[in-house]
Amino acid sequence: MNTPPVLADESRLSQVLVNLIVNAAQAFRTEDPEANRITIAGALEADGRVSISVADNGPGIPAALRPRIFDPFFTTKPIGQGTGLGLSICQSVISSLDGEITVESEEGRGTTFRVFLPVAHEPAMASSPALHDEARRVGRARVLVVDDEPVIVSTLQRILGREHEIIGLTDAREALALIEAGERYDVVFCDVTMPHLRGDAFYERVRGIVPELADRFVFITGAATDGRTQGFLAQVPNERVEKPFSVQNLRGIVRRFAGPS
Repeated sequence: MNTPPVLADESRLSQVLVNLIVNAAQAFRTEDPEANRITIAGALEADGRVSISVADNGPGIPAALRPRIFDPFFTTKPIGQGTGLGLSICQSVISSLDGEITVESEEGRGTTFRVFLPVAHEPAMASSPALHDEARRVGRARVLVVDDEPVIVSTLQRILGREHEIIGLTDAREALALIEAGERYDVVFCDVTMPHLRGDAFYERVRGIVPELADRFVFITGAATDGRTQGFLAQVPNERVEKPFSVQNLRGIVRRFAGPS
């Protein structure tokens, strides 16, 4: 049966599928092309979504580990052979497309990952250059929000989510991995004082990879900031917003960055 088209960015969806296929290939314990099998299939589900499955007949995932496989930096691979970010990035990408990713596995019998995505009910319009031009004209933006406080992330998603595509993360390391993988955004709202990877260090890493994206950082600050944060903010020209947020100010910032090119 032919499956209908879905609303998704081709490069981002390809990134997810390649990651799942590579993971499946790396899970095999022997290099035996006669025995090792990876099957990719698409289907229209009863709930109206399209599913894409990547199934292997490898060793499977132990039951005790399955609840953690989408956690950032969790990996079962030997040191130096994996960052533990692949599946976490897949989940972030699919979630940003209003989709879902699941896993089924049985030790000794293999693993199946399924990606569920909404159907594009008007594919001709969805792929129309005129429609993309109109979306750009009205200022719909891709916005990355990075803050270790989940309530801040959810607040910005709620404020901006009706007008823009919002990707919210609580760990700057995961955000950096997305950017290193080729993800790009119209604006990045970023906290400065975060564990693991501070916002100023994250900014410097991004500036070395995509200088023009670093120019689109907007820093989130509180009433009290430490000396390092104050020194950093005094040196960079980027905009900043203070907590508590002004809804009108946030929307105005995004509209400026998302204006017609």
